[in-house]
Amino acid sequence: MILLIEDNKAHSELIKAYFEREGSGIPLHTCSTLKAANTFLEEASPDVLISDYKLPDGTGLDLINAEKYPLILMTAFGDEEIAVEAMKTGAAEYIIKSEHTFTTLPVVASKVLQDWKQKQDKKRF
Repeated sequence: MILLIEDNKAHSELIKAYFEREGSGIPLHTCSTLKAANTFLEEASPDVLISDYKLPDGTGLDLINAEKYPLILMTAFGDEEIAVEAMKTGAAEYIIKSEHTFTTLPVVASKVLQDWKQKQDKKRF
């Protein structure tokens, strides 16, 4: 399962449509706030988180937990400082929102999940 945290309803619906069109069969749950995401994470364990950087009640970086799941951080504005902070904090991927990145997000999420699982397997041995 993928948890999408996006406060822009149009972006959320567009991303969901691309995941459905991709036919990956991976369920996509959506939240619009950091608080709602944290509540969801108390009860569920998604495979991947995709979060907008700027949320009404915090930033997507507040969701990083590299031991439990990988995080793909999205932002509407390309900002080198945010990108560096995201990668240093442990984000698996950093993307700038656009029609193109939304269309490729299902593939990016699959690759991030695959890479994360390989890293977790290596840690066990």
